[in-house]
Amino acid sequence: MNEEKKNKIEKIILELELIISELPLNTNDNDSLKLRIKINDLFNELKNTLSNIKNEDQKITSPYKTQKKYLDGTGPYYIDGKNNFTGTKLSSFEFLGERIEVYNWKELYIKMCELFYDKKNRDFVRIALDSQFETFLKNPTFSKDANSVIKPHKIGNFYMGTNYSADDISKIIRGFMQSLNYKTEDLKIFLLERSNE
Repeated sequence: MNEEKKNKIEKIILELELIISELPLNTNDNDSLKLRIKINDLFNELKNTLSNIKNEDQKITSPYKTQKKYLDGTGPYYIDGKNNFTGTKLSSFEFLGERIEVYNWKELYIKMCELFYDKKNRDFVRIALDSQFETFLKNPTFSKDANSVIKPHKIGNFYMGTNYSADDISKIIRGFMQSLNYKTEDLKIFLLERSNE
């Protein structure tokens, strides 16, 4: 806890104790009303200070900064369900030995689906259009109708939605890799170094 804020809280608590001890029993007079207003203001100040401290403490102890599997660095990393890709920025990926530069998760997602489509067309289309494949997402992932997916991208004769988080994209790609009999090691993810912001 910040020492300055701790001292401020202690001061407010002392002031409140003093005011409470001075409160008259008669609540109808003007002085009593002023004291009650001052108490209310001090309590609000105390609550705001505590709220600020709590928010700062949460920033410091954020699970994304302390979590062992939070990714920070270049890689390679794998889409194996053990890594948290939240807040990461891509530099490239390698699929079956071919290294491809990408600048965000959407590009990775589109490129991987295009590679799946090129390499295992029939199986990829069957899996993509299977409604059971996308059960963890609220919106359809793939459709023959561009209006039924969010931010559509055409691939072959159907559309893929592209408005997903890094972790959702990693789950979708992992699902395809498992369904198409690829190994986890077949796809390597390389990240940009995180800045110390």
